[in-house]
Amino acid sequence: MSLVEANRLVAFGLVVLIWLVQLVIYPAFGAIAPEHFVGWHARYTRAVTWVVAPLMLAQVALVGRLLFARPSWWSALAAGLIAVAWTATFALAVPAHERLQADGLDRAVIDRLVATNWIRTAAWTLAFLVLLAGPDKNGSKGGGDRLLPVRSVLGLNLGGIGNGPSTTRGETSDDADHAAGQGGAAGPAQDAGGPGGRGQPAPLRNPAVRTSISVVALQTFKARVVTGPVVRNRRHAGQPQRRSWR
Repeated sequence: MSLVEANRLVAFGLVVLIWLVQLVIYPAFGAIAPEHFVGWHARYTRAVTWVVAPLMLAQVALVGRLLFARPSWWSALAAGLIAVAWTATFALAVPAHERLQADGLDRAVIDRLVATNWIRTAAWTLAFLVLLAGPDKNGSKGGGDRLLPVRSVLGLNLGGIGNGPSTTRGETSDDADHAAGQGGAAGPAQDAGGPGGRGQPAPLRNPAVRTSISVVALQTFKARVVTGPVVRNRRHAGQPQRRSWR
C-alpha cells in the first residue's frame, strides 16, 4: 500500500465515523433516560476513544509524512482541514462532553454539540475528498510519462533507443547507430544511481541520446510542417490550370 492510499484509507474511516456520530449517535443522546445518562455517557466516551484516537493519530502521522515526502498544495490543504477538525474536537466537542459528564443530561448542551460537530464533519469529509482527488496512488512523477505526447506525434520508439531508434528523413544510419551505442552503454550506469533521472527509461538519461532525439524531432517537424507544403506548391506551380466548363 502506498502512502497516498494509506492516507485515503484512514481519511475514509474517519469520514464514516464522523457521519455516524453526526447523524445517529449525538442526536440519540437526548433519548437516554436522565437517571442513566451519566453512567452511559462515561462508558460511551471510554469506548469511542479507542476507535477515534488511533484514527486521528494515524491520520496526523500519515499526512505529516505526505507533506514531508511530497509537498504540494493538495497535501497542504488536506493538512489544514485536518487541523480544523482537531481544533473543533478539543475546543468544542471535548468541553461539551465534560459538561454532560459533570451535569448529566442537558438538551441545550446536546443541541450545541450536534450543531458544532458539523465543523468536524465538514473538515474531515473535505480532507478525504482532497486526498481522493490528489495524484495517482503511487505518486510517480516519472519523466518517461512526459515523453508520451512526443512519441505519439513523431512516431518515435523512445523506450527502445538501446535497440536502435527509428530514423526519419535527414538522419543517417551512422547517427542512429551512434545514438544507440551511447544509450546502450550509459543505460545501466545511469540505472545504478544516476542523479535526476528517476522514472525515465535508462537510454533517455544520456545527454547524447536526448540530443539525438531533439535533432530527430526538429527534422521531422521541418519535413512535415515547413518543407512539405513548399515542395507541394512548387510541384503544382508549373502545371496549367484546368478550366472549368461548368
